[in-house]
Amino acid sequence: MKHSSTISLAQVALMAACILVLGFIPPIPTGILPVPIVVQNLGIMLAGVILGPKKGTASVALFLLISLITGGPAQFFSPTSGYLYTWLIVPFLIGFCLQQFHIQRFSLTLVIVWLWGVLFMDVAGGIWLAWYTHAKLTSTLISSLVFIPGDTVKAILTALIGPRIVAQIRKK
Repeated sequence: MKHSSTISLAQVALMAACILVLGFIPPIPTGILPVPIVVQNLGIMLAGVILGPKKGTASVALFLLISLITGGPAQFFSPTSGYLYTWLIVPFLIGFCLQQFHIQRFSLTLVIVWLWGVLFMDVAGGIWLAWYTHAKLTSTLISSLVFIPGDTVKAILTALIGPRIVAQIRKK
């Protein structure tokens, strides 16, 4: 195996491990939805910023595979499953946009991360929740607004931390 392949594999595994560790932070129940506020999606956003579209998506896929093996398939067929499915797409979208448009500025990074890591994730998760529970789509989307402030904070942290980690990786 080539040196760069080994490094890439290690980066993917390390990011998957970071996402796993973020899952140990207890979720905060909203009281409005059956979906709690979690810190784990911070790792999903960081995967796209730090590793880019391919490796970021691979790290989330590895994390989801580990989750499937250790937790079973039930978590992929529940009211919260829509969020898990978007987790597989979000790092690709974030990483692709940042690379495609050569985005370097904090404000533009934040817009990309917020668009895909907050708005897309919350809307898609709300659509899945409505479909799964047979609830009104407008009700679940309005209820999903409860996630926007916390997810926005995670997007800000991602836009601040992610590019700094990338800069450190490039120095080496």
